[in-house]
Amino acid sequence: QVLAFTNGGEGVKSSPIHCLTEQDIPAAPTSVKALVTSAESILVSWLPPDRPNGIITQYTVYFKQHGTADENATVHRLSPTQFTFEAKGLNRQHAYVFWVTASTHVGEGVKSQNVHLKPSNKVPAKIASFEKEYIATYKEDVKLACTPHP
Repeated sequence: QVLAFTNGGEGVKSSPIHCLTEQDIPAAPTSVKALVTSAESILVSWLPPDRPNGIITQYTVYFKQHGTADENATVHRLSPTQFTFEAKGLNRQHAYVFWVTASTHVGEGVKSQNVHLKPSNKVPAKIASFEKEYIATYKEDVKLACTPHP
């Protein structure tokens, strides 16, 4: 819908026209974070892109040792409903760089911000998920999903 505007005020709105655009590559996944889960593993989690620009068909997680070329990154393709990935078998002597992309049927979108982390024997208690609002009625049982790590 459009309308003209002059010093005299707003004009009459045109009739609405509805259209559907083609899909495009998505924006980057947001809020990427990494958490140590053991001396040899790191859990990466993220949220969907703010602008998916279509239907997300997969997420791709990349990771590499800090200081190496992006072309040397390990690549893992995941389902569009998976928002976490655990990188295992890491060397605790090295720091790692992680990033995530989303794809539609048009192609792979831009990469997320990099996150850097080094595996450690010390595994802090941290939350891998993201803030969500849950509403329950009085005296209603509520079960929240939890992913335990040894």
